[in-house]
Amino acid sequence: MSRPDIPTAKFYSAFVDQLRSSIESLHEYVGGAVKSEILRNREYFLRLFDKAVKAGYQYGLLSSGLLELRCPDNARVLCEYLKEKIEEGLDKAGRPKPEKVYELLSSVSRRGVKDLCDEVGKTRGIDTTSIPLCRESKKVEDLISFDNLTKMMTYVLANKILAYKILELHYGGLIPQLKPVRLGEDVAVDGKKIRIFSTSDVIEVLNSVFRLASSNIEKALEVKDFKPIFETGLYDEIILSGAESINRVNAIIDLADSWKEVLKNLPGIVGYVCENLLPSRERHQLGQFYTPPYIARLIVRWAVRSKSDRVLDGGCGSGTFLIEAYKRLLWLKFNKDYDKPEYPSCTKGYNENQEVLDQLYGVDINTFASHLAGIHLMLMEPRCPISELHIYTNDYFALSRRMLGSSELAGSSTQS
Repeated sequence: MSRPDIPTAKFYSAFVDQLRSSIESLHEYVGGAVKSEILRNREYFLRLFDKAVKAGYQYGLLSSGLLELRCPDNARVLCEYLKEKIEEGLDKAGRPKPEKVYELLSSVSRRGVKDLCDEVGKTRGIDTTSIPLCRESKKVEDLISFDNLTKMMTYVLANKILAYKILELHYGGLIPQLKPVRLGEDVAVDGKKIRIFSTSDVIEVLNSVFRLASSNIEKALEVKDFKPIFETGLYDEIILSGAESINRVNAIIDLADSWKEVLKNLPGIVGYVCENLLPSRERHQLGQFYTPPYIARLIVRWAVRSKSDRVLDGGCGSGTFLIEAYKRLLWLKFNKDYDKPEYPSCTKGYNENQEVLDQLYGVDINTFASHLAGIHLMLMEPRCPISELHIYTNDYFALSRRMLGSSELAGSSTQS
């Protein structure tokens, strides 16, 4: 695909619109499947609960930002009461074990809404017969939503595919080409054949390809910095529903494949994608409160004053401060203004892009955030291969100098 003769902003917008549409189409086959499995499959629930805690959600899958109770405005009293009952159940158990949480949520979800309405009427002394929802034959399960979680899972999968396609341009000899998959076919990954019988086999193939690519590149470059991009813990547990979901995944693969050559020559594209793919309302729902670039730029210009400064962002989110620090260091080190645009140069044995990245460190306890930051930095200049990326998923206050890989970092970094 050749780049159309249109302004860059419109070109970016066209790509983002196509990608967002493809992601939303795929999510239609993810949301219900993941929710059903959470409420009915104990092992799946326990696995996600543990990963949610590790991802920074104190109360696992019951944490704000993952679990949401949804009632119409005229039935809000039902969700308020339901929330209280869940909280009471947790309080009685102190800090409950995940097994107890599963039993609580599973039992609550199986109740009928009419029964819930009767209970609310008796305990609150209100007439619930006037509430339309109370006359419907629904389960409490219908009021429970994990849409925030499943949207993050879907966005992460799409981001992985996009990042992988850019990596194919640089490391095609080290990693297999990511191709659409079809039901009934055999897919070979690292000498192992996987027969595609179901949607779970599709996810297995994708994860196997991602793991192999990450491993091969890291071995070849002798680094271990691609993990935040392809291994995201909680968000790797995506489930697809129905054969059509495979077509939706393939549509994202085809889209990324058809645009990758163009995107290679558009540095900063993922920055635009990260800032525009998620509407602001959804970004807040997903817990991503990002700093406007102009504010980050002002702070970075004050904080980063030398070309030798190293920058550590202890709550990096999707990377807004790190991106502005990248641009600032590019100017200080090489007298290049990224926004003009003047991009870093790279030839064999010389890589301005990597020199800047070597001075940037990002930490976030939320895996979704660190994943976005990693991809954002990785593709600031997609024409230049990278060998190191210092993005860590961890509690900033639990980190040590050793974990950050530099005994001098804490004493010489600029925290943003």
